[in-house]
Formats: sequence, C-alpha cells, structure tokens
Amino acid sequence: LLALLLFLSSTTLVKAQKEFSLMGPYLQNTKENEVTIVWETSSPSIGWVELAPDNNTHFYQKERTKLFDSTSGIKNINTIHKVRITGLKPGTTYRYRTYSQEVNTRNESISLGQLIATEVFKRDCLTFTTNDSRKKATKFLMVNDIHGDYQLINQLLEIGDYNWADFILYNGDMVNEVNHKDEIVEGFLNTSIELFAQEKTFYFARGNHETRGKQASCIDRYFNVGERNQYYTFQQGPVFFIILDCGEDKPDSDIEYFNLADFDTYRSEQAVWLAEVINSEAFKKASFKVAICHMPPVADQPIWHGQKEILEKFVPLLNNKIDLMLSGHQHVYSSYEATQRIQFPIIINSNNSIVKCEATTQQITIQVIDEKSKLIAEKTYLQKQGSR
Repeated sequence: LLALLLFLSSTTLVKAQKEFSLMGPYLQNTKENEVTIVWETSSPSIGWVELAPDNNTHFYQKERTKLFDSTSGIKNINTIHKVRITGLKPGTTYRYRTYSQEVNTRNESISLGQLIATEVFKRDCLTFTTNDSRKKATKFLMVNDIHGDYQLINQLLEIGDYNWADFILYNGDMVNEVNHKDEIVEGFLNTSIELFAQEKTFYFARGNHETRGKQASCIDRYFNVGERNQYYTFQQGPVFFIILDCGEDKPDSDIEYFNLADFDTYRSEQAVWLAEVINSEAFKKASFKVAICHMPPVADQPIWHGQKEILEKFVPLLNNKIDLMLSGHQHVYSSYEATQRIQFPIIINSNNSIVKCEATTQQITIQVIDEKSKLIAEKTYLQKQGSR
C-alpha cells in the first residue's frame, strides 16, 4: 500500500511538472537603450529575467543581475510576464534567460511551487542586440494580412530569409479576429518564437481585424507591451520608423462593432502625437523616415471611412516629411508615386507576398516576393536632396 501511494504521488508530481509549461520568451519594444522580454506560463507564477554581458564568461560564472516582473515593488502573479529592461547600450548584445516560479494560493496563504527556466547549460544562452542609430545600414522583412495562416507566414519568412533581417515587421491583420488568445498564439506568435523571436524583435502594427472579437483588448498584453499605445516609433540604423494604428475601416456606429468603437477620437489623439513626433530631433536627423500603416490612405475602389480618416488626419502631417509608407489591407500588391495630395510614395503589400527591404544612408531598396519565390516588384528610393 505504501509503495502504491508513493507511486501515485510521484506520478502526480510528474503530471504537475508537465502542466506547468512555458510559451516564449520573445522580444518586444527593442530600442537603442531598452528591450522588453515577454513570456507566458500555463498557470499563475512570478517571473524574472537574468541578464549578462555577451562576453567569454560562462553564464554560471557568478550571480547574474535579476530583473523582476513587478509593479510598485511587488512581484506580479501572472500568466503573461513582461520585463522591461532599460539603461542598455546602443548596438550591444546581451545574454539572458527567463525564470518562472508557480504560485499556489489557498485562502489567505501563498506558497511557491515549481520552477522553470530557459536553458543555459546544455545549449547556447539566448541573446538580444539593441538598436543603433549610428549603423550605416539596416535590413528588414514585412508580412501582413496572414489572417491566422501560420503555415503561410512560415513559408514567407523562409523565402525572405528571416536570418538575413535585423528585425521583422508585422503590418496588421495577422489574425482574422480575437475571440480567444489562442488565435494570437497559434495564429502566428508560436511560429515567430520557433523561428526567430527569442533573439530577434518583431514590431507589430495593429490592423483593423485585430480590433475585432471578444478578446481584442488582449492584444495589448502580447504586443508592444513597453509602449503606452499601439502607435509608437523606433529607429534602427539610418531609418526612423513611425508605426501608426489605423483602427477600423467602417464608421464607429457600424453594427459590426456593437456600439463599442471609438476610433475616430483615437485617430484624432494619434494625430496630435504624430505632430510631436515629426518635430522631434530624432525624426529630423534620420536619413530616412518610413511610416507603417496597415490601411493605406488610397484605394482602387471608393475609399472607406477608416482610410478617409487616415487621408485627412495623418497625411497632411506626413506630407513632405516622410520618404515612404508601407501598407497592406487590400490583399493585392500595388504601388503609388507621390502626388500633390499625398506627397510620398506608398507600397501596398499583398496577403501572399513578403517585402524585403535594405536601407543605407543613401537609398532604400525594396523587393516584393510572393509565396512561390517569384519577384513581383523591385524599387529604389533615393535620399531626398538636402536631407541628412
């Protein structure tokens, strides 16, 4: 009987150990002096990151700096953990690992349970490298309108050679709607983690479909978690990027939004922020300025409300200020040269192609390649006369 009880106890322990699992980690909000590391556990836990320089020392040589997922001095008990690390040096590589310890609560007591961590003994430690505006060149890939087809995103990233890129841009509608977090995790997040996202950042621009569904607000828990909003900026090498949040494509009063939409006000607030951005020194000094906006301010058919809002609220601020806009939404490739009303070129990527971009201080070169590895378009944009 005693042997049976011991066997059942050990079996239960093994089962519990299997249940307490980890998704991630992955990188977000990488800038010159900071990064945010995100991961998810299968049950509530506390979490922290251990950070070390990327030198010849073994990770176990000494106690490493611990940075906790905490708020106002109290460690957070969560399933999604995020640790924002600041005070970093530009263009510098760091090693890291994540820890999670399960938290058991019963009545008024709290006890700590199982501990899991990323491996640093039998495999190379995870690393990340901060951005550097002093770099003379940068390379990136852009994918959009996948609508949950993780096999397609895997295929496109392989075709674009994700190892070649400094970072990845996801330009909206990566899922069809968000009724459950698994639509995010299984749709494209897991694929990104498996391929590159533990050591290479992806930057996410929300599309109109990510605003839909009962759990649409959980987007903030997974993406751009170091930012105040889903619109933000960053710089890598000679390019200053403005990530715009397009909102929905129909009027706020449309029946599809169940009287919950307030995107017109949101876009107006975003326009105030955008005016501040284009007057910043960092923006002015960059060799190139590129705006990322899922919905373009143009359409082959009569323009819808959301795109009209972008045309009226964002375009006047961006005119004669940016060098290029990259968009999606329309599920077909097209490109537009600058006009008197929209004074910058626009490239609209399809839902089955990838944009491969290389920028130097002198020019931006873009290739658009479809899922059969066929080159759809190739364009070069030179630095404007008189620009830095």
